[in-house]
Amino acid sequence: MKRVNFTYRVFDNCIEIIPESPIEDNSIYDIRFNGIKSMDGKILQNQQFKITTKMTPCYCSIDAVKILCEDFELPDSDILFFIRQASREADYINKGPVQRDRNGNVPFPVEKFVETKATIDALTKAYINGNNEAGMEGTLGQLTFKNGAQLDNLRKLLQNLKHNLARWQDAIRGYDFEGRNDMNFALRANKTRRPTPARTILSDFSRNVNQGRDYI
Repeated sequence: MKRVNFTYRVFDNCIEIIPESPIEDNSIYDIRFNGIKSMDGKILQNQQFKITTKMTPCYCSIDAVKILCEDFELPDSDILFFIRQASREADYINKGPVQRDRNGNVPFPVEKFVETKATIDALTKAYINGNNEAGMEGTLGQLTFKNGAQLDNLRKLLQNLKHNLARWQDAIRGYDFEGRNDMNFALRANKTRRPTPARTILSDFSRNVNQGRDYI
């Protein structure tokens, strides 16, 4: 955690906080108040506010991920972190930052890849936390829990999501068409424009005149 130097200004019933350095992306600012007295005489003790700044890169909306994770009540800051990490992975697969169109939209395969990857990470974390509290048993990847029979539904969901993730990853790399042909092969041949002259091949070509025949 890095402390931010700031100044403040009080006017009417408001407090304006002014950081001395520019607000940074990919950050969570923690603002705390203690012993502040309002104009109506109320005293605010131990007030705390968290502000999450813009996550970059960020190639999908938080609502697209929360639609499958809302029952686990994950903090928005965690979901935004998973989206940012998935977006960085999309840049890596794309071999460079993903380019947006003139309307500011990213390519559809990139959006779906980030949405799927962030959902997988969010579900995995939420379920691990829930199972640790419930004392269940089972396996999920390299992790071990108790009462593994109750993991079947989540395991199937994660397998389906990972299958879709591989498809969107291929789409980012340019494999947009379903199915691929088997490799063909051909024999390598030597093709020249002019035939090789005989004089460059033969070093000697001679003939002796027959002077007679020998008989036994």
